[in-house]
Amino acid sequence: MVNLIGLTHVERNGHHFVDGFAGRPAAEARGFLAAHPGLYRESHGRVRLAIAKGRLALGSLDCPGFAAGAELDVSAMEPMLKPSWPG
Repeated sequence: MVNLIGLTHVERNGHHFVDGFAGRPAAEARGFLAAHPGLYRESHGRVRLAIAKGRLALGSLDCPGFAAGAELDVSAMEPMLKPSWPG
């Protein structure tokens, strides 16, 4: 998506400040690690982005499909709750 809209730089704060694949099944995280070993690494028992000198290795994403080679565990997904706004 970033490439399609012409952005040359993007920051995903969630992966910097949130615990990687926390809340997702371990098998799903390991699947992404196996499919994209340069992009992810295991650290402290969790799969996280492999940020090296402020950079990400995106080479494994250069293939047809979105995150090809890794499968989401849709059975483990939960609906997002709609916030209740005052008034």
